[in-house]
Amino acid sequence: VALAGGGPVSLATRAVVLAAGESREVALRLPATPAEPLAVTADLSTAEGWRLAVQDVLLPGGVARLPAAPVLDGTLTGWDGATRLLLADRRQYTVAAGQAVWRDPHDLAAVVHLGWCSEGLCVAVEVRDDVFCQRLLDEQVWQGDSVQFAVAPGAAGAERLEVGLARTPQGDRWFVYSSLGQGDPKALPPIRFTSRPSGQGGGLTYEALIPWERLPGVTPAAGTRCRFSLLVNENDGTGRRGWLHAFDGIGWSKDPSQYGEMVLQP
Repeated sequence: VALAGGGPVSLATRAVVLAAGESREVALRLPATPAEPLAVTADLSTAEGWRLAVQDVLLPGGVARLPAAPVLDGTLTGWDGATRLLLADRRQYTVAAGQAVWRDPHDLAAVVHLGWCSEGLCVAVEVRDDVFCQRLLDEQVWQGDSVQFAVAPGAAGAERLEVGLARTPQGDRWFVYSSLGQGDPKALPPIRFTSRPSGQGGGLTYEALIPWERLPGVTPAAGTRCRFSLLVNENDGTGRRGWLHAFDGIGWSKDPSQYGEMVLQP
């Protein structure tokens, strides 16, 4: 297994014997906490000479505890110490059917901030975009510039909370595409959300707080494990071009088994 980010680093070579249909998890210690996305290459081979190289981007899996709920004014006040995920690699971009490919981070890039506090799960996304385009007002906002994210309890299953955030022509709007639990979602506390233009071009900062009441099965305590996925939709005026993603399971299909695992930190 090798890492590329600030120069290639070889982690380890392990011999693992697997029977047909068997799977095994192999833990490798990183040389340091990554400050940027790390491209991971796993070179798999068998005694018979079969080889397979698997490439992906490594993201941190801890959600930092914040001392209090952030201000939510689009300036990232109160987000110091939050876990940061950088989305700026071609392997993190999915091209929609018939659209042009992602060019570079000047085309679209994002920094995701994750945290938790006594009031809920906190999600902020700083988006760098050359063109902003969001013309829709309803649940179809995913076709324009927007953010979608989903949270599922730690146990395997299809239940999830999936949320869309958008700065529409009529102001900030949030939408719940899928809810957790059996209660009436309209009776739950609202998701708190604001956005603010940032930088040049179509840059935008999204800030949201999801009350714990909307996350049954996710206990607000250090050590709680849950699954998480997030994507940043891109539309430069000709339709949904594609999306940057931290983990999968939202864009093409709704599959929580493809989410990444997150652990609430002390």
